[in-house]
Amino acid sequence: MDQCPIPTLLEHGNFSQVLFNNVEKFYVPRGDITCYYTLTEKFIPRPKDWISIFKVGWKTTQEYYSFMWAPLPKDQNKDSATQQEIQFKAYYLPKDVECYQFCYVDEDGLVRGTSVPFQFCPDPDEDIVVVINKEKVEEMELLSEELYQENQELKDKYADLHEQLQKKQVALEATQRVNKTLEQEVEEKASWEEEKASWEEEKISLEEEKASWEEEKASWEEEKASWVEEKASWEEEKASWEEEKTSWEEEKASWEEEKASWEEEKAGGFLSSRPPGLHRETLSQKNKTKQKLALVSKQSSKGERGRKP
Repeated sequence: MDQCPIPTLLEHGNFSQVLFNNVEKFYVPRGDITCYYTLTEKFIPRPKDWISIFKVGWKTTQEYYSFMWAPLPKDQNKDSATQQEIQFKAYYLPKDVECYQFCYVDEDGLVRGTSVPFQFCPDPDEDIVVVINKEKVEEMELLSEELYQENQELKDKYADLHEQLQKKQVALEATQRVNKTLEQEVEEKASWEEEKASWEEEKISLEEEKASWEEEKASWEEEKASWVEEKASWEEEKASWEEEKTSWEEEKASWEEEKASWEEEKAGGFLSSRPPGLHRETLSQKNKTKQKLALVSKQSSKGERGRKP
């Protein structure tokens, strides 16, 4: 045989999303090599995808010999297949003549494409015969099948983890909404408490103002009661003055009648027959009566002015 056998892993669809092109059967050691590959239209590359060199028969993606980060296409919105290439430096290439292959691994650790095997030989023009017995081929096929099964298990596990992550994400979003609602309720309650405290302060102020008004009202009531008592006293005094005035008026009328009688007697020549003392006494009484009337009138007007609040 002049080349390594093609692993059975290439038969599975997951490994055909990235196709390796123009892979040489032999590469010269101590020289850089360029890896050409095609991203199919259904495959979406991501920043942490990588291309590695594996020894044929590998079981896990951790058994790579060397790797390079896969560059993203310039036009990621393109709906057709995209041609890409990447260069491996000679320093990082194997130095033996074992069979190797390129593998494209995405950032989740899943293999998306594998190349045909190749070798590193001192001179590709030399006739090199690689002998692989039937037992070795069967071993490689078995390893490839195990690798495929392991990859499927990882894929199922990833799908299960992804589903759990989505459920937890939904639960987290629901919890965040509940927390946001609770925070809004707490803020609203705090606002209500502040408003309530303001109302309580306003209520206390109104109560104090009301108490002040009640005190002022009580003072007014006391003052009013004092005015009523004083008015009643003035009314009694006025009634007494009115009675005394009435008595003086009656006495005045009596004096007027007596005066008229005296005048008639004087006109008839009978005044001289009256006792002189009686006439002087009568005049003195009339003067006193006038003085009393004037005093009552003055006190009455003074009392009326004093009763005004």
